[in-house]
Amino acid sequence: STDTGGGSSGGSYGGGGGGGGGGGKKGPGDAAEAADWGVDAMAKATAEKQRRKEEEERQQRELQLKKEQEAAVAQKKRKPSKWQMLKEGYEGLVCAVVRPPRSRYHPQHELGPRRLRLEGGQEMSREDFELSNYQGHTLQCSKWAPMDPALRVSAAAAGGG
Repeated sequence: STDTGGGSSGGSYGGGGGGGGGGGKKGPGDAAEAADWGVDAMAKATAEKQRRKEEEERQQRELQLKKEQEAAVAQKKRKPSKWQMLKEGYEGLVCAVVRPPRSRYHPQHELGPRRLRLEGGQEMSREDFELSNYQGHTLQCSKWAPMDPALRVSAAAAGGG
């Protein structure tokens, strides 16, 4: 007789009896091996099923994240609604009235002459000075006062006339 199984003659799996042969189908040779083989196959199938499920969940999370990112980009690109534009305009107006931006000026150029003569002939002089408030801010101040006649004479003698 011819042996096409390549091993000892055994069951239909080719591994029965004396130590299993190299040919035929791979599988159990006796009842204990069959039970082990079945448990291993089930464990492998369960692990594969779990791996596929985890991969599918990962893909779902990636897809959800991508959709959220696209929605955020679309939101940024979207023109503001009329309500948003009205709200922003109102807030800008309130800020301009309640707390307008601080003006920058130079008192020596914008306040005019340091001395002037009133209609009645009275001469006045302006004294510019700075004060600090309790918050540490510097206040620019001016004080107008009538010129002292003694100072008027000394100023005229000095050429300030």
